[in-house]
Amino acid sequence: MGKDEILNEIMDIKRKIGSIDAKIDRVIKKQNELEKKIESFEKIQKTLNTLPAKLNTTTYQIMSQLQNEIKDIEDEFDDRVEDTMGKIEGLININKKLDIFEENLKAYISKMRTMLMEMEDDIRGRLK
Repeated sequence: MGKDEILNEIMDIKRKIGSIDAKIDRVIKKQNELEKKIESFEKIQKTLNTLPAKLNTTTYQIMSQLQNEIKDIEDEFDDRVEDTMGKIEGLININKKLDIFEENLKAYISKMRTMLMEMEDDIRGRLK
């Protein structure tokens, strides 16, 4: 083997090594892409695994908050009903007092009429 043949052989081996290096680089690049996809898949899987618990927690929080708000509305409604009933009872008492006053006033007016008629009769009797 001559010097030229050895140089050609070395060049051929260098080309093959370069080709192999390029293939190795492509394989490494694909491997990195696959690792990224696997990481993404693992994140998605973790999210899916914890999703029911998160949904239950969120649902519980929403239901708890809703129950608290309903209780607050119920308490406020009860307070307003009690307040309104107190006002109505006050108006009923005032109405009863006005009815009694009206009856007393009618009786007083009736008594005044009677007295006026008696006075009128007395005056007529004196004038005769």
